[in-house]
Amino acid sequence: MPEFVGGKDSLLSFLRKNIKYPKTIGSYKGTVYCQFIIEKDGSISNIEIIKGLEENFDNESIRVIQLMPNWNPGIHLGKAVSCKMVLPIKYK
Repeated sequence: MPEFVGGKDSLLSFLRKNIKYPKTIGSYKGTVYCQFIIEKDGSISNIEIIKGLEENFDNESIRVIQLMPNWNPGIHLGKAVSCKMVLPIKYK
């Protein structure tokens, strides 16, 4: 499976540093589930929200994913392959 450079702890650190809690009317908390593809070269494409929270949170999640550096791609039988990923982003 693809891996964020530096592993899970680096991914969580990246998210903490880059997510800005959206300004909304009322208070929201919950999880936005984002789906995207890690390409053979580690780049990210086809970002989609598969389960959203509220438009501002959904847009913020997409924005942060677009900021991510290239990942280490998935490997199958010794060759880099494109893989679909789902990333939950929690807001609280």
